[in-house]
Amino acid sequence: MPWVHYIDQEFNCVVIVHEGNRENLEPLVKMKELVNHPDHREGMNILRDLRQIPLPPKLNYSWFSSHKSGLRMVDQKLGRCRLASVVSSEFQFGLLNQIRLMLDDTPVRRKPFKDMLEAKRWLGLPDDYRLDLVPNAVASPPSTE
Repeated sequence: MPWVHYIDQEFNCVVIVHEGNRENLEPLVKMKELVNHPDHREGMNILRDLRQIPLPPKLNYSWFSSHKSGLRMVDQKLGRCRLASVVSSEFQFGLLNQIRLMLDDTPVRRKPFKDMLEAKRWLGLPDDYRLDLVPNAVASPPSTE
């Protein structure tokens, strides 16, 4: 399973933890599943933890550019919200920043982070929010990028 999500109505937030086989990661398919989930509400913030899984080589700027219309459609369903992505490498940080710029005119405010606490604070979450799912510190996986 490339990711698991937890929908938290109380904090108006979705937590996405990336894990498992990175080659099966299909972000557009998974985001469509999320926005169509019965517990998801438009405007929910998203906290993504990418620290434990390097992105597969196919997920590069070209892939995201070629799926721009699908990503825009998902962003419209997400509504006005914040999407914080916590990463463990410069490569991931740079790629997510490029995606942020590419989709800057959608209602979703994206921001990559290298620090989980900063991401939680940007989303208005308490520092001790869901430490079982998104600990503030983790050992970084070996980089293959």
